[in-house]
Amino acid sequence: MANNINDLLSELSNILNEATKMPLAGGKCLVEKSTCLDIVYEIEDALPVEIKHATMIVQSKNEILENAKAEAKEIVRQAEERAKILVSESEIIQAAKRKGTELVKQAEDKATQVRKTTEEAVAQLRATAEATAEQQVNAATAKAKDIRRGTFEYVDDTLRRLEEAYAYAGGEMNKMQEMVGAVGSDLRKRRSQFSKTTRE
Repeated sequence: MANNINDLLSELSNILNEATKMPLAGGKCLVEKSTCLDIVYEIEDALPVEIKHATMIVQSKNEILENAKAEAKEIVRQAEERAKILVSESEIIQAAKRKGTELVKQAEDKATQVRKTTEEAVAQLRATAEATAEQQVNAATAKAKDIRRGTFEYVDDTLRRLEEAYAYAGGEMNKMQEMVGAVGSDLRKRRSQFSKTTRE
């Protein structure tokens, strides 16, 4: 018979339930021995098949579990690798940011130093130029005073000589004296104007 264990057990259960009960036997009944034995033998024959089938199911289940575990491990491994990559990328980005900040600070410090040096050099050049200009002005002023002094001395000496010559020539030189006086007055006036102009 190709019945499975469940069918055989159901058949045996029906035989027992339908069996004739013996009176005064405490629940005992009469059954056909050969029929029950046949069912029992069929159950015994069917057990290895059922056990093998159950074993295959268990093995299949184990394989499914192992495959699931392996797949889960692979997923975890990939996730860990991805996490490492992300951490590495984050560290690279942070390092780049730190380097960029450092370079910017260095450039700012360099610019500050260059600006300070330039300002100091400009201030030094300005001070030197002002000092040189002042020296040149003073020298020119002194030179102008010397020229003016020499000119006045020359005029005074010329006038003195002319007056002496007039006095020596006598009364016939009245007109000449007047002319000399006029020239002297004019020269003195010019000297006064020149002196004022030089002071300004």
